[in-house]
Amino acid sequence: MIHAHINNNSKKLLIFFNDMARVGIDDNKFSSYKILNEIFNNYDILFIKDIKMNNWYLTIIDDVYQLINDINEQYNYDYIFGLTSSSGSICLLNTLHKFHNFRKAIIINGQTTLSDDIVNIYKDICIDCYIFDKAHIKESYNEQYLIPFNNIPKEMYSKYMFFYCDSISDKIYYNYMRTIYPSNLFCNIFFDNNVKLHGIYVKFLLNNAFFLTSMKNIFDSSVEF
Repeated sequence: MIHAHINNNSKKLLIFFNDMARVGIDDNKFSSYKILNEIFNNYDILFIKDIKMNNWYLTIIDDVYQLINDINEQYNYDYIFGLTSSSGSICLLNTLHKFHNFRKAIIINGQTTLSDDIVNIYKDICIDCYIFDKAHIKESYNEQYLIPFNNIPKEMYSKYMFFYCDSISDKIYYNYMRTIYPSNLFCNIFFDNNVKLHGIYVKFLLNNAFFLTSMKNIFDSSVEF
């Protein structure tokens, strides 16, 4: 795991959980580093990345939680916000709900569970289905992390917003989230049928100044004055 903490002397912390894109090639780089620093310039930002290929953070989730906890206590943040995409969702969902000052999180094309029933459907249509093969995770991991919504209190569901595109694999997770969420919170699960490719949608939104500014405004509106 690598991380970078940007200190802007803010009482608001944005935590960005990098997905597995280009792991092993750009291990020392974070996605959207420049644009997030530009738009969230009145936030402190914690960038986190798992640099072990296809581990989905599963072997280091406890370490990630401890890192966030240490920084949160050191800087005494009033508010914590989250942003992630794809496989980074597993780590975000397993950690942020544990913090009393967690306010809101944005998840793009989130692969929000590794439960066998969803994974088996996904593997039938996914070219890179080996990434779901638990045999590729060489170290031990805690199976409680495979289904994050088993651990998140239902009263916290409204804190999460999901954005999905119309790729075959992402529709599986879009439909899964609609089985998890009550119908009155379907407004938190967005679907864009204009984009058909997982990676293109992630890259587009994570480098889209209008989208990120809109998300920042949502974060700001959730702050208690």
